[in-house]
Amino acid sequence: MPTERSPLPAEVPEEGHTAARREPTGDRFDIDYLKKAAKDLKRAARGGDALALARLAAVCGDSAEPKLSNCLHVIAVEAGFASWPRLRQDVEIRQASLKQLRSTLGSALYHGRLRQAARVLAEAPGLADTSLALQLALYDEARINARLDADPGALLAPQEGVRGGDPVFDCLPRLVTSQYFRLRPDLLDAQIRLVRRFIALGADPNARYHEPDENTPLPLLYGAMRIAGNLAVAETLLEAGADPNDNESAYHACEMETLDGLKLLIRYGVRFPGTNALFRMLDFDNLEGAALILAHGGDPNEGLPHSGNALHHAIRRGRDARFLDLLLRHGVDATARANGRSAYALAAVHGNRSMMDGLAAHDLAGDLNMAERFLLAVLSGDRREALARWAEEPDIVSRLSRSEQCMHVELARQRGRLDVLRLMDDVGFDPRAVDREGITPLQSAAWYGFSDYVAFYLERPHDLTHRNAYGGTALDTTLHGAKNCPQRPRGDYAETVRLLLSAGARLDPKQPFSAMDDDVIEAFEDQMEA
Repeated sequence: MPTERSPLPAEVPEEGHTAARREPTGDRFDIDYLKKAAKDLKRAARGGDALALARLAAVCGDSAEPKLSNCLHVIAVEAGFASWPRLRQDVEIRQASLKQLRSTLGSALYHGRLRQAARVLAEAPGLADTSLALQLALYDEARINARLDADPGALLAPQEGVRGGDPVFDCLPRLVTSQYFRLRPDLLDAQIRLVRRFIALGADPNARYHEPDENTPLPLLYGAMRIAGNLAVAETLLEAGADPNDNESAYHACEMETLDGLKLLIRYGVRFPGTNALFRMLDFDNLEGAALILAHGGDPNEGLPHSGNALHHAIRRGRDARFLDLLLRHGVDATARANGRSAYALAAVHGNRSMMDGLAAHDLAGDLNMAERFLLAVLSGDRREALARWAEEPDIVSRLSRSEQCMHVELARQRGRLDVLRLMDDVGFDPRAVDREGITPLQSAAWYGFSDYVAFYLERPHDLTHRNAYGGTALDTTLHGAKNCPQRPRGDYAETVRLLLSAGARLDPKQPFSAMDDDVIEAFEDQMEA
């Protein structure tokens, strides 16, 4: 029987069958060897080799073509894996050096790639024996306490210059940000005890740390709340004096699945003005969350001259008239203008009829110019009106402001707007338009895993090599969103990856599969290159 440690079944080939299965040994247990086995199978199957054809049919079906992706799949299934990417990931982990494995495990525990972390631990259970960083990330209470008993100063010192220290994280940040508690909830109490001991010995609960490849130092409280989603550790830090007004935690608490993080910060005296937390909460259709911030000091009139106040932001994000009523109760100035435009006109150009009706009910309606009426028809999905106005003025889109010409970049972030995106395309909005950050509608949709939007934009002129201001292509943006988008549970990232690869997107060959989630790995199966 094939096992996790036997990537090719151990069967002796019959004489004359050159593509028969062989068990790899020694240095043949690697990606190159496995790819060569798939190529041999493809060559033999195309040459009519009976055993090769039988192997292909057994795994891929009688009508399967002898192409490389199918042969890679055969090799993987015969080895006991669901797919070639899954086999490749397993081999990457096993062939990595101890140094690489430690780095992979530390990264997996920080980013919450729990299946990957579990596989690494299963492959190398003693990996943390000589690694302080991993002992911290795994909440190894006995070993860490022994180290603290022997030399607490060594663990409280910056680790970058310490022999054997962690070049990325100091000790308390490594402990606080680890998501190992999701694999081992029984160790959460041990983690909290260690955090308390570090602080009792002099560690600063307001310390900051640098994420890998990031220059901006981040507070520990942010690491506990936003990175790890560990409210128990966050409260431990707050109890010890962590400042909830750290210019990060309030904003990012709005991205959590529940309001518990926000409520925790409120209990410890968070001040919302200046944090942009209200604007961030209005990015989501969360009336309760917005009300919570406003009830505890959030200022609805805070904003910038060009972008306006919280009402203008709510309009842009597609919030309905319930949010208008909430903001009015808390004193928002509904007569204020954003970039010279009234709230009513802004609602019109965003096709937000609910807000328009609400504003009109409060005697806040106003006249609209031709461009505003056109945008109202388009963005509210009034196809007949939009096409009629476009027929009268075929160049009307070209006369809109630059920000208005790329409104579909924002719209591609909102669910249920595909019909409007189609209408925008029909009346001349450029599907390759970019916003101020160089993001296209395709990339916006890819970040959220909106595969139906992605499929639509792939049918239109597009450039899969285009890089936005953050350096990402559409495929890069998809993979980043699959890990980091706050609304990622609503997205279909696997299907988005499949669509992009089918359209010609290419993965950076240096990108390890071990850094991806399982469902995304599977999306690469039919597109894998030799």
